[in-house]
Amino acid sequence: MRIPDELGLRRGWIYEVILTVSGNASPVGILTTDFESIEMDIYKTSTVCKDILEDGRYVINFVDDIGIFYNSVFEKQMLEFEGNHLKDADAFIELDLRKTRDMGNRIRINAIPTGFRVIKTPVLVNRARYLSLESLIARTKIPHVSGEEREFLERKIRENLRVGRRVAPGSEFERILEKL
Repeated sequence: MRIPDELGLRRGWIYEVILTVSGNASPVGILTTDFESIEMDIYKTSTVCKDILEDGRYVINFVDDIGIFYNSVFEKQMLEFEGNHLKDADAFIELDLRKTRDMGNRIRINAIPTGFRVIKTPVLVNRARYLSLESLIARTKIPHVSGEEREFLERKIRENLRVGRRVAPGSEFERILEKL
């Protein structure tokens, strides 16, 4: 099974989703290297890593409500499930673990889709969009400040460019960050 085209995922981009496994939820970044599988790097010491390795099946939930991301970290009791996915998900993909690779303090998980549902076309969450906005704001301040504050803003823009290149290569966000 392929990753559904109607999700609008782009190859090589990292998207922020809520992963659900064994009744637990956690925000993670997923990478679309091809449209046959999904990859992510998970810290070895995390509960979600242990659950994925034990269960072998999990769900990635596409949501754009930052409150749901917050709840998945700090207020888990506020999350509502329907089966293995979040009730408020715009879309979700069910996945089976295919292979793992040791990455030091993390494990790279590769999984294949076994099912999906698109409730409504999701607004995909990619950090480059927000980094671009933050950098634009920082750039407007630079002409008006000097010294340490100016250096801080310039470092912030450079770091945002580094991350933007990693999470959304070839995007309009990367181009904006490069111009700044």
